[in-house]
Amino acid sequence: MTANIICRNCAGHQSHNSVDTSSTKQPWIWAAGPGDNGGNLVSSDSQDAKINQHSQYGVFFVDMTATRSNSTAIPSISGTTDSNATPLPNSVSALIIVHAVCLAGSFLLLFPLGVIALRWFKWVKIHWILQVLATVVCVLGLVIAIAFSAMDPEYDTFNHGHQIIGILAVVALLIQALLGYKHHQKYKQTGHRTVVSYFHLWLGRTVVILGMVNAVLGFSLAGSTPETIAIAIIAVVVLAITIAIVFFGARRRNRQAFLPDSSEPSSIALSGYNTPRGVDNGNMRGPGEGQPMHGRGFV
Repeated sequence: MTANIICRNCAGHQSHNSVDTSSTKQPWIWAAGPGDNGGNLVSSDSQDAKINQHSQYGVFFVDMTATRSNSTAIPSISGTTDSNATPLPNSVSALIIVHAVCLAGSFLLLFPLGVIALRWFKWVKIHWILQVLATVVCVLGLVIAIAFSAMDPEYDTFNHGHQIIGILAVVALLIQALLGYKHHQKYKQTGHRTVVSYFHLWLGRTVVILGMVNAVLGFSLAGSTPETIAIAIIAVVVLAITIAIVFFGARRRNRQAFLPDSSEPSSIALSGYNTPRGVDNGNMRGPGEGQPMHGRGFV
């Protein structure tokens, strides 16, 4: 297939398009079919139409420095070595969907549910089950992303922001899982949080928020504007609900920490009154006295 394309004064309007006339490897997309057999001829010129409506499509690269000319004749670039018109496998579209479900589902559903299970309901076992499950699903989603990116010449360099953030987020999740295990061990030994606990706590919060942002970037990279807006709204709502539950859960725990222990009777010695005979005034204490005080904090 041969395509003759002409763009007049492209160099003067680069702010309005993504064509870099100085690039030696400018990416282009191509698509063909289906044919007119059976009345399935594609005739839409809508910019919102999906490229996968075609029976074959892919990416190729052009040395744009060889295409520039001041003459009216079309320059020949048939000898360029930067062209790649190999159609992408049909499985790529399915892999992209699975990748999106894995990563978006983990950061927008599984991880927030795991946080809520611990911070509001105090379900420790449910917390770590959901977090481990979400981490495994994220690793699977990353492997799938690497697989289909390697097939696509447009993404096989792994230099897009969405790809970089995604890889860093999954690596951080693996570190987070290790910190969670160490935190559990230390907590069983000491009965309170340690430095590892706070690293686990804040790394987890950071990675979940980063993952939500990257989910939005992923849909944006795919060029799906309505889906991008929808996923952004969902991310904001889920994040707001999770933060609210964590905050009010912490307040509830702090109030409970300052309540007197109802299992121990308490008495108050009032100045100016005689102490009843047989009662040691030194052993009298008010509610909460002699008990460890729990500091207030957003946990």
